[in-house]
Amino acid sequence: MTEPNDIKVVNPEFRHYAEPDSRVLDILMLSVSEWKAMPFYARVHANEFYLLLCSLDIKPRHILEWGSGYSTYLFSYFAGIWGTEYILSIDDNKKYQDDILEKLRPSQPYLEACSISQTGQIWPWDAEEYNYATFPFSTGKKFDLVFVDGRRRNECMFAASRFLAEKGLVILHDSWRKRYELGMSLFRKIKIFDEYTIMVNRNTT
Repeated sequence: MTEPNDIKVVNPEFRHYAEPDSRVLDILMLSVSEWKAMPFYARVHANEFYLLLCSLDIKPRHILEWGSGYSTYLFSYFAGIWGTEYILSIDDNKKYQDDILEKLRPSQPYLEACSISQTGQIWPWDAEEYNYATFPFSTGKKFDLVFVDGRRRNECMFAASRFLAEKGLVILHDSWRKRYELGMSLFRKIKIFDEYTIMVNRNTT
């Protein structure tokens, strides 16, 4: 299915820099030395994602992300501006998730961080256990903003298409990878950045 011609493509050099920004450092609770110790790509992505979120004119009530990390800090910061009531952050690596969110968790009562198996339970056969991609269904919520940056991304996008709010947004990281075209085909692209694509449901006007 072809995309309409009204997709906004942001300059590929969109804030593609790794220098420390005082606003980003404050949100991520990092010192300059801690920032410089991060891999180059992580610094670039944090800066770019901050500016991407700044550009959104939204007030998401419920936020979901697959792939915990510094994006969780950014969502928590913007949640205070947007009036967000609930953030669900899913990762498959409990130790990593605990370590990366250690500073954030005590100050964010509306953040639910879950470490979930990619495969789910296989015994007993009638177990009603959700796996990595399907866990958000267990909340019974519609999500207004979904960030896909973890494992099983095509599967996560399929799940997101089922519980995305009517005017909701899906943001895919590393959207240049050809293997994610399958999942992206479920949505309509509205804005393409260097590393990210923002999408909506195909029936959204």
